[in-house]
Amino acid sequence: MCVSHTYAPLSCGPLRATSAELLGSLGPALRDPSQATALGAVFNLLYNNLTSPDQLVSGAAARAMRRLCQHCGSELGEPVLALYDQVRGAGFWG
Repeated sequence: MCVSHTYAPLSCGPLRATSAELLGSLGPALRDPSQATALGAVFNLLYNNLTSPDQLVSGAAARAMRRLCQHCGSELGEPVLALYDQVRGAGFWG
């Protein structure tokens, strides 16, 4: 949860969206087998952001997942590629 110095909740949407976009760009680096744990953590974080009510966040997460699947699909496995097809079919991106 994002908070200000007075501890009032702030909107973290833009920060979460930017973080998702950044993580999606790491696909080529995450293809290395030594990065399997990091790849799983990144994918889980993006997957959790797909359900955000903030369309900025969920859209950025979907685009980042698309980039990860394009670069790391074989490392992620068949269940993840099936999820990718579902997300694509739901219209998160063009």
